[in-house]
Amino acid sequence: MFVFNRSHSKFIRYSRLHFKHLLFSKIEMSDQIYSHILLSQALCFANGKIRSEEKSEKSKFLSSLALLLNGDASCTAVYVHLQEKTVLIARNEAVSHEDQRYFDRFFSLMRIYSSVCFDRNFTKTSTDAYQLLSSLVYEYNARKIIKRFSSSKNVIVDRLKKFVHSNPDHTRFIHELQSNSKVYREKPTTTEKIDLISKNRSVESYVEYIFSSIDRFLLAYDKLIENRNNFADEHIDHAVCFGQLLYQSRLFLFILTTLDDGTSAGEYYFEKISAHGRSLNLILKCLFKRKDDLAMIYKQITWKLIPSMEQQITLNVIPKQACQSLFDKFASSRASKNVEEPNFDDFYREHSSPLQLHDKNRFVSMHRHAEILLVDYLLTNEINETHGVKEIEIGISKLPCLLCSFYVKELNEKYNRCFFSSNSSNGKIYGKWLLRETEDSSIIESIDRKLVDKLEHAIQKLYLNSERSGPKKSGDSDTMYTSIEEDQFDQFWSSRTELIGVSSTKTN
Repeated sequence: MFVFNRSHSKFIRYSRLHFKHLLFSKIEMSDQIYSHILLSQALCFANGKIRSEEKSEKSKFLSSLALLLNGDASCTAVYVHLQEKTVLIARNEAVSHEDQRYFDRFFSLMRIYSSVCFDRNFTKTSTDAYQLLSSLVYEYNARKIIKRFSSSKNVIVDRLKKFVHSNPDHTRFIHELQSNSKVYREKPTTTEKIDLISKNRSVESYVEYIFSSIDRFLLAYDKLIENRNNFADEHIDHAVCFGQLLYQSRLFLFILTTLDDGTSAGEYYFEKISAHGRSLNLILKCLFKRKDDLAMIYKQITWKLIPSMEQQITLNVIPKQACQSLFDKFASSRASKNVEEPNFDDFYREHSSPLQLHDKNRFVSMHRHAEILLVDYLLTNEINETHGVKEIEIGISKLPCLLCSFYVKELNEKYNRCFFSSNSSNGKIYGKWLLRETEDSSIIESIDRKLVDKLEHAIQKLYLNSERSGPKKSGDSDTMYTSIEEDQFDQFWSSRTELIGVSSTKTN
């Protein structure tokens, strides 16, 4: 006589779940990857940003160029086709006529500036070209820049104001410079290099200069915020200029440590608000430094747009089915541990609100991200660097998402290229993400396996009510590395900041 007991019930449930998992695993990866992407956006958590520390001068240049061409778009990717003297531009979304007019004007001024680089009186003749370029860049990117200045991170500005109004004793900061003289003078950041060492300031004078720059920044910040709905180019120019000067000062970053929350939040804020200014300076500095090759190319530079790509995908496997399969695998492992069987319907109901429409109509509109759009164009048209070198590098206005990072790593390996450092990522997964046409199945499977690993982990954490981990917000990369050897451009930049400081003080 067979006696049905609890252990038999557990075994039957386990066998049923295991059979369902095996049956579902026979479905092609390509049939379920888009549902896994949608699930990942709904269930997974951000991993946190990963930035490659090894940045070539070319990579810095291209990323800076992409940022200046981005405006208020979500992402822009660029590649400079040296043989054709053309910058290829890709966007997540379609560009407008306004965007195209900006591209025309921007590259027209780049051609003018590149010609000026050959003038013997560069410092004198470059002023007008620089002013026209910066005015154009700040006008086009105004919404993004002002948004950064007025973001929630600007609590650091309130602390700076409170700090300055308290008339702090400068002795501590003079001591910081004196006691760490080797660091400040042998490994100077840009502001120390120009305004402490090149001008041979005394320690006391340099501390006064930094505090004066803080005052000027706060004045420019107030003007910008006050006029953010009716701003003039100079409002953005002054605020970004002094934000950049402070961000590139090691002494200022030390001053931030004296505020309540230390340096990290403040450093991040100044990194963001100065990004466009640093990017513009880096590009122009590279052109001046490399007149014989780079500036020669940009004297004739043009641009070409890679059309955006949007496609409606039919979901052969809807998100609910994909989630059921992953949940059953988790449930089977729970059942084998003799614990209560998890309930999928309750779990999915709690977390599926963004997915219900896709479950119902089986359609989803996807678009190809800018960096993948550009990589696809380069591969399809067999575009390599000059002299047959296969290593290609593209610039992106922000860190790539996690999926693009996974994807580019596979493409780098398959085609023996280096489109960008594939370990760089903002750690986020976006639901509207499109593969290249007729992609290799092994690449799709590799990306899907990584998604499944993250989804299995997310389901377990969500079900067990573990605390969410990892930063939820990530934005533009904008860490534009500006460590290029000192040259005549530095002196031009230094004289310009002094002029802005004087005019700002007189006006106000």
